[in-house]
Amino acid sequence: MNFLYCFDNNFNLQALNSINSIIKYSNNVNLNFYIIHDSPKTFLKILDRYLPDYKNLITIYKFDFDSIKFPRINKAHVTKATYFRLFFQKYLPKNIEFITYVDSDIICLSNPEKRIQELIETIDSSNLLIGAVNEDSLVDQNVNRLDMKSDRYFNAGVMIINLKQWSKKIEINEIILSMEKLRDKIKWWDQDVLNVLVDGNYLELKKDFNMKASEIKGMPDESVVFLHYAGKGKPWDNSFFEDPNTNIYQNAFLRTGFSEYHIDPKGFIENILFFKHLFSNKYKQFNKKKLFSSYIKNKLI
Repeated sequence: MNFLYCFDNNFNLQALNSINSIIKYSNNVNLNFYIIHDSPKTFLKILDRYLPDYKNLITIYKFDFDSIKFPRINKAHVTKATYFRLFFQKYLPKNIEFITYVDSDIICLSNPEKRIQELIETIDSSNLLIGAVNEDSLVDQNVNRLDMKSDRYFNAGVMIINLKQWSKKIEINEIILSMEKLRDKIKWWDQDVLNVLVDGNYLELKKDFNMKASEIKGMPDESVVFLHYAGKGKPWDNSFFEDPNTNIYQNAFLRTGFSEYHIDPKGFIENILFFKHLFSNKYKQFNKKKLFSSYIKNKLI
């Protein structure tokens, strides 16, 4: 199975956690991970320290489209790295026919092999560009805003990409041109560009293949393959440790080889609330001593 990740050093730890979660559930499967990164050495350093045995599974490429001015990143919580995946065809080996793109803020919860193989067969037989989960919220607004012919709009957090069809139908110059045309309309960054390029030519996947953590009350169902911490509320933010699904991410993080929880301390009010909850019963799913030491360690970095 082939997987694609695109990120910068802001998501090195998250991506390593995500990759390890896939390895954990993909028993005895030939795995290949391809990464597009603007500073590969920063990720390789972490990989060498925590998952050195899996280094042979990973191929990393340096993103080199530095001359492009990417839309809507100056005042946003995202960086130019969110656009890296638009240019995957420049980097990936030509002999790969299908690849599954996975966002770095995703944790694998079950073996994806059988599902991916079945979906590849369907996508291939129908000559579709990708397989993806529909974005249910504000679909009409997104479609109208982007002047799309299709009435469907997908979430790009997980995509099974038909590289054979993609290389035939979409060129890099077309991608750059689309970004320029959409510059004043873009709201959801590269996801908007991808939806315009694909324009409905995709297989709709079940939600459990890209399940948003924010849409789950309690723990996820056993059918969930990929759990997606989409949006601003992330499981490493100190203000989101009350969320029951944060525990899934943090336990996976410890299994990756880290001795502490992954905490990114933010905001004065958030820090006050963190300590208030730490000494109450709200973080009962965590080891409080480890949680406290993790916070202090990350606060001092």
